[in-house]
Amino acid sequence: HLDEMARLPDRHKRKLKEAMLSGKRKISIKELTSELKVDRKVLLGWFKEFSNDPAKISGLLGTDDEEVEESTADNLEEEDAPKAKPKVNIPYFERRRLGLDKKRISAAANRTLDMIYDRTRWPDDKMVDSLCTTHKLRKKQVIDWFKERRQKDEL
Repeated sequence: HLDEMARLPDRHKRKLKEAMLSGKRKISIKELTSELKVDRKVLLGWFKEFSNDPAKISGLLGTDDEEVEESTADNLEEEDAPKAKPKVNIPYFERRRLGLDKKRISAAANRTLDMIYDRTRWPDDKMVDSLCTTHKLRKKQVIDWFKERRQKDEL
């Protein structure tokens, strides 16, 4: 499998690296196999072997020296232009480790939580369960929200 990966052209290696870093569920395996002209089983084997370690992917597929040089040249030309925050696809396992996979609480749910907090700082299980079903939140989210709010008010 690694021999086939080494024989890929640089543009295909870049495409494979982007796909691996974004995660197997974010891309179409069918399209990627046709674009790279690689067997589906081989491609899935690569994902299985390398998708959990971004450093391993970069080491195996190499770095994008050309892209780095182009981007620095572009940056020198566009110094006065406002800098936009680049969109980065972080793999799921990394988002989970960093705690970035949490679902945000909506404004309506926040208003309801605030209203209930004004009544009682320690809601009972029935109240927590009703909040969960009403706003489609996890029980842990609601409990953590009240915990953090109590800590915030004590300061």
